Formats: sequence, C-alpha cells, structure tokens
Amino acid sequence: MKNLLALIKSFGYAGRGVFACAARERNFRIHICAAVTVAIFTALYGATRIEAAVLALAIALVMGLEAANTAVEAAADLASIERSELARLAKDAAAGAVLIAAVGSVVVAVFVFGDTARLIPALMTLLKHWYLTATYIVIMALFVFGLKYRRNL
Repeated sequence: MKNLLALIKSFGYAGRGVFACAARERNFRIHICAAVTVAIFTALYGATRIEAAVLALAIALVMGLEAANTAVEAAADLASIERSELARLAKDAAAGAVLIAAVGSVVVAVFVFGDTARLIPALMTLLKHWYLTATYIVIMALFVFGLKYRRNL
C-alpha cells in the first residue's frame, strides 16, 4: 500500500510540474494551443488511427522537450547566479532541442495533412463555421498571452 501511495504522489508531482510549465511558460502554452488545434483538425480531417498516433507522438515529444527545457533553464538559473557561458549553453541547447522537435512536428503534419482530397473539406468546414473558428482563435490568444506569471507555483 505504501508503494501505491508513493506512485500516486509521483503522478501528482508530475501534474504539478505540467501545471507550473503552463502557468509560467508562454511557449508551453503555445504548444498546448497547437496540440489542441491539431487534435481538432485531426478529427475534421478524418485522420486514420496511425496518422493520429503519429501526430500524438509528435505533440508529446515537443511538449516533453519544452518541459525539460523549462527544467534546464531553472536549474541553470539556480546553479549560476551570475552570467555563465555554461549556463547559457545549457539553456540554448535545451531550447534548440525543442526547436528541432517542433520543426519535425511540422514536417509530420505536412505529411499527414497532405492529402488535398481530405484537406479541402476540412478547411471548408472551418470556413463554414468561421465564427466558431474566430472565437477559438481569440480564446487561444487569451490563454497564451492572458495568463500572468505566479511565483507561488
């Protein structure tokens, strides 16, 4: 029973880490918005299970690396109060890993959503419901730019 409680607590700590990333890091919120957008568009597009799985893996990779980037930045800031070339290198390399994964995810999306026979009807659905699309864009912008940093997380 003690091991089960420890396991449950570890999931709680991980959830707290994800929440802290979302609350503190604008780029993490951008990745959340991109993930939700891709999930919605995947359904509109009629992606196969394999296509959806590949997209989900790409999303998980980018978001996992963004969380790791946040951890590296925090650790570097904690370890080096003054400017340090090694701290800068660690931060830049972690950010570069996120960039590489994000570019790779865009490539995956181009391959998955490249079938114009399915792409055009999906886009037409978005245009048909332009008011919902516009509302969604506003909500995502508020989510990305409207959250304020809170130190007590």
